[in-house]
Amino acid sequence: MVSTTESSAVRRAKKDWQELAELSEHGVTGAPEVGNPFAGTVLLVPAQGSLYHGARLELAVELPARYPLTPPKAVFRTPVYHPNVSTSGEVGLPLLSKDWSPAESLRTVVLSILALLGDPDVNDPVRADAAELYRTDYEAYTARVRQVALG
Repeated sequence: MVSTTESSAVRRAKKDWQELAELSEHGVTGAPEVGNPFAGTVLLVPAQGSLYHGARLELAVELPARYPLTPPKAVFRTPVYHPNVSTSGEVGLPLLSKDWSPAESLRTVVLSILALLGDPDVNDPVRADAAELYRTDYEAYTARVRQVALG
């Protein structure tokens, strides 16, 4: 028998994935794995003006069994050079840890990641080399971002 908590979590996960369809004008598409609403892929196609414009950034999303009481995990599968993205693709975003609230959603997470790509938090980096380059030589930082994003 499926518990009420599990049923609520499944319903919430499905709802959150459906809400991502509203973000298509932001260059976002996403879908859960077939038969598993707790895992899926989000594709970000950053808009013109973004340092990542022209790239297709793939983000693996995992919703824990206690979702939305516990925050999701988001990991870039595509290489991303950014102060708040680790070399293994993990996104360092307070919303995905200490600032999480069950009132947040997958939509909020994706929009926050898009905003973070355009405005890094260099005061709380997970990748110190990228934060230092951003602060000391923005031109070189921009070139590195484009090189990694576009291959």
